[in-house]
Amino acid sequence: MAEPEHGSHSPDSGNHSPETPPEKERAQEVEQIHTNERVPGHSNYYEKDGLRTDGDGVDHWHEGPMTSKRLMSLIAMAFLWTGSQIPLYLFGGVPPYMYRDLGGTDRWTWFVLGNLLSLAAVCPFVGSLSDLFGRRYVALGGASFLVLGMIVCSTAHTMNTFIGGMVLSGIGAGVNELTALAATSEMAPTAKRGKYVAVLIFTIIPFCPSVLWGQLIAAHSTWRWIGLFCGLWAFIGLVMTAVFYFPPPRPNSQGLTRREIVNQIDFIGGFFSIFGMVLFMMGLQVSREFQG
Repeated sequence: MAEPEHGSHSPDSGNHSPETPPEKERAQEVEQIHTNERVPGHSNYYEKDGLRTDGDGVDHWHEGPMTSKRLMSLIAMAFLWTGSQIPLYLFGGVPPYMYRDLGGTDRWTWFVLGNLLSLAAVCPFVGSLSDLFGRRYVALGGASFLVLGMIVCSTAHTMNTFIGGMVLSGIGAGVNELTALAATSEMAPTAKRGKYVAVLIFTIIPFCPSVLWGQLIAAHSTWRWIGLFCGLWAFIGLVMTAVFYFPPPRPNSQGLTRREIVNQIDFIGGFFSIFGMVLFMMGLQVSREFQG
């Protein structure tokens, strides 16, 4: 009579010695369980030890030569990453100059809230959009939103228009922030992924004294030059991404139709997330006005 099967925890889960205590056998089986995230119909897509998606035809375990194209791709991601952060950093240091020209002293705080809310609103959908359109085109779209938002902010004549520009830039910031981190991890070997991402994060160091830079720009010229600077910075990242960044196809969307990919997006969860954040921020703002 055949012995009962032990399941599919690991390839050798049924080869333990009869002398092995049951507790030790269970511990060995638990230790051999790997984190596998599979997409229906894609047996080649999985995370090995919860670290890296394999199956895209790229060697993620050995660091290849630092070619000029790879280096420029990493620099492009640095431009996208810093470009997603600096508008709020620089504009956030000069509100008196802005509402002196634009008015809106009762609502200027919404340029910060609008930027952050739009950033948070797009974050749940960036991964699915990357699967649908490809990471390269999503990055280009995010950089385009940043450039457009900075154009609106720099040419605004009312505070409401400026807030609208910051909402547009927040959309681009949410897309580029996540895309830059994911793309840098994708271009790095698994063993050195942390180092690559750390270097990317540290590229923001020159903008740490952003209040100082913003005050100097606004005091010696006009605060509108901040929008020009941020727009040019995002445009450089846009051009470099278009010229140098050509990632491999996303393995978890290969073979799926666009309709199937769209069906995997959690629209209901995203809606309630956005609605809840907006309602919470509006409540804080209204309560502050009543207390004032």
